[in-house]
Amino acid sequence: MDKDPISGHMIQGQEAHGVFIDFARWILRLCGIDNTSEIVATLIMIMLSTAFSVLLYWVAKSILFRVVKKIVERTPSKWDDCVFNDTVLKRASYLPSIFSMMAFGIAMQTDNWLNILYMKVVYLYMTFCIGRFISALLDSLFDLITTTYPKARSLKSIKQLITYVIVAMMIIVMVSVVIGRSPVALLTGLGASAAVMSLVFKETIQSLVSGIQLSANSMVEVGDWIVVPKANANGVVTEITLNTVKIRNWDNTITTVPPSTLMSDAFTNWKGMSEGAGRRLTRSIMIDMGTVRFLSAEELRSYEGMSGLSQYFSRRKEGETEAATNLTLFREYMVDYLLNNPAVCAPDNSTGMKVMVRYLQPTQYGLPVEMYCFTKTKEWVGHEAIISQLVDHMVAVLGTFGLKAYQVANSENAKGDGAPGRIEAPKAAAAVLPKGGES
Repeated sequence: MDKDPISGHMIQGQEAHGVFIDFARWILRLCGIDNTSEIVATLIMIMLSTAFSVLLYWVAKSILFRVVKKIVERTPSKWDDCVFNDTVLKRASYLPSIFSMMAFGIAMQTDNWLNILYMKVVYLYMTFCIGRFISALLDSLFDLITTTYPKARSLKSIKQLITYVIVAMMIIVMVSVVIGRSPVALLTGLGASAAVMSLVFKETIQSLVSGIQLSANSMVEVGDWIVVPKANANGVVTEITLNTVKIRNWDNTITTVPPSTLMSDAFTNWKGMSEGAGRRLTRSIMIDMGTVRFLSAEELRSYEGMSGLSQYFSRRKEGETEAATNLTLFREYMVDYLLNNPAVCAPDNSTGMKVMVRYLQPTQYGLPVEMYCFTKTKEWVGHEAIISQLVDHMVAVLGTFGLKAYQVANSENAKGDGAPGRIEAPKAAAAVLPKGGES
């Protein structure tokens, strides 16, 4: 009776060199097939290796989903739920079977063409599965970061870059396996064609570099309100990738801008306003300069009891003797109105918050009087509502001071050459007007 080839190897203390091929021949002899070639024995072992690897995959998948997933679900922390998700566990289930197939191929230690082809397929499959596992793990880590820090969505371009690098490395390794060359030698050969590729894909490379710069310098983040005049875009950034920046405009249209446009052309980011204490408000009306005049002592006394001018008349009693105009009283009243309006931020030099009513450069249409302040509400609709309230009050109170806003004469108010008529100060000018926020 022949000695068992497997035990013979072990008893003699030989290494497991070719032991799997001898094992395959022993199985064939048990089946009544003798004098088999090495190719046939290799094919038998490849089939056994594949069957064992498939079985190992299902075992690993069952263990990971039944044990690891249950442990993850029972832990109070949320980070492991995000990292060890179904995709990561499923792709990790392939790893034991891959290493098993590779171990079988190495253990056969034969130089026949079938085993060489088998090992190439195993290496290709291993590279593909490991790359997919790393990519899934990277996606889960990115989801974990963006869940914890929502503003980190702008790092999506960095994640895409890492994904592209992984895919490029996978392709290089797989090509090197197919042609039987070292990956280092393949990279050396690709260096000569890099110059040509950079010319062909110049715009793509420029967009990739610009996307990295935007993320690295925190110039734009998801959720920022930006205005890009060149692209006629004005809205909120919804997505940032290596080659595109998506902006949802206020009319709900989507504008896609390449990152290179944001790097090469000027754009406005309203992030500072969104994160600040208030939103700036500037509105002006044109005062007809023909209605501006000095006030007599009697007229001044009629305004002393008017709400909003108490501070001004207190200063006059303390020594201010300059001549007063109706425009001066109007400006002083509007300043007090803004300071006492609960919707307007109080002056703060540390944050740059100012409250003032100022004169702009006179024009042929009159003297612009501008309100300059910051509203506490930064939301668009609320901000516009406050502007409407302030402008309404500003225009309505003009007549109280004998002033009139300039506007082009129409058929109802035209007088001779179209110039507006003068409005006299009302007799009961001391009537108390509503304070800021009460109108």
